[in-house]
Amino acid sequence: MRGLFGKKLDFFGKKLVDPKEEYFYSEFANRLKKCILDKRPDIFLTTDVEATQVLLNVCDELDYKKTVISMCHGDPQYLTYTSS
Repeated sequence: MRGLFGKKLDFFGKKLVDPKEEYFYSEFANRLKKCILDKRPDIFLTTDVEATQVLLNVCDELDYKKTVISMCHGDPQYLTYTSS
């Protein structure tokens, strides 16, 4: 799909969903939820924007508020912000 429509998967103004990316995001989020509920960490360390975004989404779903240290070159909230 990316080969045909580019990285953003935008086809004539309609955003397409990459099934492979959606599967890996979902699988990573589910495993992360299980780990958080099992280990109950006090601090999270992330190494890239995508991991930070998934972590923040999972923590919001679980209503689990802890410290997140993101090793990114920029503000993760700004980098993961999407407008509707």
